Amino acid sequence: MSHRQLMLKRMVLAGAVVAASSLAIAWWIGWRSVGTSGAWRTALRDGVPASIRGLVAAGIDPNASVTLDPADGPVLPLHDAIEQHDRAMVAELLQSGADPNLAIDRGGFTAVHIAVGSTQCTLIETLAEYGADLDREGGARTPLMYAIDRRDAACVAELLRLGARVDVRDPNGETAMDWAIAVNDTGLAAMLRDHGAKITQDHLFNASRRSYADMVTWCVSEGGLDPLRREHGTSALLEAAQSQWRGAASVKQLLEWGADVNEVYVVEGVQGTRALHVAAMVGTLDTVRALIDAGADVNAARADGRTALDLARYRRDKDGAEIAEFLSARSESGE
Repeated sequence: MSHRQLMLKRMVLAGAVVAASSLAIAWWIGWRSVGTSGAWRTALRDGVPASIRGLVAAGIDPNASVTLDPADGPVLPLHDAIEQHDRAMVAELLQSGADPNLAIDRGGFTAVHIAVGSTQCTLIETLAEYGADLDREGGARTPLMYAIDRRDAACVAELLRLGARVDVRDPNGETAMDWAIAVNDTGLAAMLRDHGAKITQDHLFNASRRSYADMVTWCVSEGGLDPLRREHGTSALLEAAQSQWRGAASVKQLLEWGADVNEVYVVEGVQGTRALHVAAMVGTLDTVRALIDAGADVNAARADGRTALDLARYRRDKDGAEIAEFLSARSESGE
């Protein structure tokens, strides 16, 4: 064999070795990934806490995400154990170094969020003992806000007992009390108040805008707010006038408390705007009726010369047509 042929043979052999090595490395990496997920799947689904110690002793990170079900995507072992309601496995994972503040899915939910979402409120204390941040935001909400959104009084009580803050603001600048107002739950609002949450005029305005009559009453009776007070250029009555659902209960309540049905405001830069104008623009026929029955001036015009009837005709929707017909009849009758 010539020298050239010998060199070519060695080059071919070397190439084959490199290719085989690459395949072996790729196979090992793939096996490692599948094997790790499979090991976690077995440990978590069999519910044998001692197996977690074996995995960690073998150098497998308890904080590494794994794919237990391809349809669900990657998950943290601790989160899965919480969702499976496996308290022993949760304890073993925490003791083995699982971090309760890690988040990889659902917009940043931590273990505490997962516990709330899984109605595992009694696990929150255990997570806190291992350093869980009860106020960490995930999914644009803290665990306390998440519990309020779910109207889970047990989790709200547990979080408050463990020291969750009531003054933390979400990305929209809202606190836990704002969330309680949004779900119209006076019981949760009372719990927050008892743990130091402030009740402001804005909360009354928000409840009025949503026409939550019970919450409006609670803000006044329990929160000590003045239903007639103006703030930021608005009032509870003006806010209630723009509600598009749940009838006119809040408007009627505020009028019974003495709200001035013909008080004027500056709305969107237009002076001389009244609650009736706002109701005609964006509210409901029930609200318009309630305001007129209370003495609202049907023919009063804003500074731009437009009356409630004019504004209703601009709406171009069913509610606007009904309001325009009603106002037209009242205006013609001179009532």
